[in-house]
Amino acid sequence: MVTSSLTTVGALNSGSIACGFGAIDNGSSAITTTGLISGGSLDIDNVLINGTTIGHTCDTDLMTVADASLTIKGDITVGVDDTGHDVKFFGAAAGAFMLYDQSCDQLEIRGASADATTSTGKLLLSTSLTNVNANDVIGSINFQAPAEAGGTDAIAIAAGIRAVAQATFTCAVNATDLIFYTGHSEAATEKFRFTSQGEIGIGGANYGTDGQVLTSGGAGAAAAWEDAGGGGAVAREGGNLTEATTTSTGTADLLAATSLTVAGAQPLHYIYDFRKTSGASAQVIQGVKLNCTAIFNQSSGSLGATDANNEAESGTFNIFIAPSVSCYTYGLLTGTMSTYATNTRRNDITAPCGATVAAIPTVEVTTLTAQSKLSSASITGGFDELNVYSMVNS
Repeated sequence: MVTSSLTTVGALNSGSIACGFGAIDNGSSAITTTGLISGGSLDIDNVLINGTTIGHTCDTDLMTVADASLTIKGDITVGVDDTGHDVKFFGAAAGAFMLYDQSCDQLEIRGASADATTSTGKLLLSTSLTNVNANDVIGSINFQAPAEAGGTDAIAIAAGIRAVAQATFTCAVNATDLIFYTGHSEAATEKFRFTSQGEIGIGGANYGTDGQVLTSGGAGAAAAWEDAGGGGAVAREGGNLTEATTTSTGTADLLAATSLTVAGAQPLHYIYDFRKTSGASAQVIQGVKLNCTAIFNQSSGSLGATDANNEAESGTFNIFIAPSVSCYTYGLLTGTMSTYATNTRRNDITAPCGATVAAIPTVEVTTLTAQSKLSSASITGGFDELNVYSMVNS
């Protein structure tokens, strides 16, 4: 039978529909099969399925399927605005996954469930550069409010963290600074950095100098590097940690601290260890010279001299000097002296120092010299561990 049209109210139970048969118009009824539909391609309302690809008639390979693999070439949208869905990616280790939780509006990266130091969520920011040079950004995290109605500064990058190369990378070099940016009334600018050498930079590559401290500028002001003496602090100005000895009965410059920078109006504190040997009932008498001026000595007795005995003694001399001001040109020297003999405390004196012989300098003190005089050449006196400190007037 040859016909150009076939109408049936029963079932086509067997056989095949050959090429050239024409169109099958099934109306609104379904075509049901438990077998495989095979052929060149399947085009359903502009969705085209062809071999290993699924796409649109205008872009036929948006998805490519393979064994345990799905490649998607186009954009992916999950849910619609204000109605989202969770998206979850599993890792190779048990318990590890990345989840966008639509109910919390947050992304979670969870580590493996194994009890190990590596069982932690991991985020890696990397670059594909094959030739990293100074100032190349290795990774970056930015914070922004792009939908803010105020515009201009309001939609600029408000804060950020960047890892920035500081030199050309080689097999032995990967110098990188971690830089923190914040905005105040502008796109975020550098405010703070940790360098590859452990330096701390404030407001850029400002690392301060040796001995400076990071100091608060108060509300509304940035922190800054300042000298350690700022704000009423005590600063070590220098010293001399090498022992010096004498047997002289005349005044001797025994131990000096040089290269000091103590302003004339600054209080001064110095401390050192002293000792004497046995050999005669004699004393080690102590004094001090600021720059070239001897300002204090003690002929004998109270603070400034050891006991006049025939014993080996040692102790600590601890002196404070007030600055010279108008009508008080001699300032004030006061301190403590502790002496010991054969592990027994001999003296522990706190008193003003007498016998001031010259005015305290009003100029910068650059040298402090601990002076010594023995009451007998039969003993030896020694000074050690001289340390000089300044205290800034508040």
